[in-house]
Amino acid sequence: MNGYNRDMNQDTNDEANIIPITNLIDGRMSQDWFDKDKSKTILIPCDHRTMASEKGYNEYMHTARGGFSWLPPQVTGLYALAKQIDRSCTLERMWDTMLKTGIKTEHGIAVAPVKFIEALEQEKINTQKKIMNIDNNHPK
Repeated sequence: MNGYNRDMNQDTNDEANIIPITNLIDGRMSQDWFDKDKSKTILIPCDHRTMASEKGYNEYMHTARGGFSWLPPQVTGLYALAKQIDRSCTLERMWDTMLKTGIKTEHGIAVAPVKFIEALEQEKINTQKKIMNIDNNHPK
């Protein structure tokens, strides 16, 4: 897993505007922490977040720069969504689905949350149809 940022002066929907934060590695990080096989690396967005503010009940704040600490909550949220769709979804299945549905870049595969969720929903529908077809083929 790796994080990515986007240049807000560029088109944020442009796939070329996915900037992995390993390119910004400083002395606290090591390239050894990241898989050399980019086809198995999921890129998670970690910048430009709007969230609740500590300043008040109806207050929000925007943070332009994130970091690696923002990745686990993002992945946890995606896993929670996956489990809502299919309680039997494992972390491995989630990861494989994110790899299949993500945006392929030279730095890894950027998670595409909408496509990820749609794929899980379609898998569930296909499984239900398969089960129903099996049940309909058995005499009563």
